[in-house]
Amino acid sequence: LKSFGSYSLDFEVVYFMLTPDYLTYMDTQQAINQALFDTFLENKVEFAYPTQVEYHKKAS
Repeated sequence: LKSFGSYSLDFEVVYFMLTPDYLTYMDTQQAINQALFDTFLENKVEFAYPTQVEYHKKAS
């Protein structure tokens, strides 16, 4: 857990790669993020989407 946001719990994932190849890094990052996402789906983890409602008073 990195921090408590206004409407979120913020996590940070750090990747240490032994190869300097950028495409390998990006492919690995995508695979890890996809595995995390798939795990959330399999475990029925739901995420809230913060919204705001504005009420405007009609001018008379």
